Amino acid sequence: AHGYINILPALPAVWNKTGKVTGMKAMGNFTVDFNWKEGKCQAAKIVSNAGAELKVRCNRGAMEIAKEELLDTLKAYLEGTAAVSRRLMLRVTVLRKGKKVFNATSLNEAVVSSSGIAKVISLNLFLDKTLAGTFRADGMIVATPTGSTGYSLSAGGPILSPQMRCILMTPVCPHSLFSRSVVFDEESELSVTVKIPLDCSCVLTVDGEENIDIQ
Repeated sequence: AHGYINILPALPAVWNKTGKVTGMKAMGNFTVDFNWKEGKCQAAKIVSNAGAELKVRCNRGAMEIAKEELLDTLKAYLEGTAAVSRRLMLRVTVLRKGKKVFNATSLNEAVVSSSGIAKVISLNLFLDKTLAGTFRADGMIVATPTGSTGYSLSAGGPILSPQMRCILMTPVCPHSLFSRSVVFDEESELSVTVKIPLDCSCVLTVDGEENIDIQ
């Protein structure tokens, strides 16, 4: 499953260490809190899950601009004159014995991988409850077009335009001569089951920020 967020163009800026911007009631009843440790993924997910209409991407790149320039951009957004990029997101759920034990929202990717002792794991990929393939690999990446330039790219996956409406699956170090990335329709429901070897553990990681042990 998926959802959408609106992302403004990258806005590097100079802030104090807390990165908090408040008191913008004249521009709209909201508060923007930039947390550089959590980064754009966490900020986007918090706002998206809250059901708010304002979604901001921040980038502490090498080039810096003044606060006033950022505020001008936010004002343009509220007035409907700013350029907006619409991005697909993933809803990630872990089921144990039929019960939901974990829910998360992903802007970039969800990764199922072995942890602890390095061993190949067996992963079954289901497309809308139909078995689409079995992979012996170090893990599996399910990414959005936005996340295609991250971990998936490092694992040999393609670069997708962020405006595309699709879901990308890339195996991590597959024990195969022919395993490739696969692109699915945006409405696809992908499920992964894992066969974990003895003396090995497995973990699900979402955007490099949230994780849960797979049992």
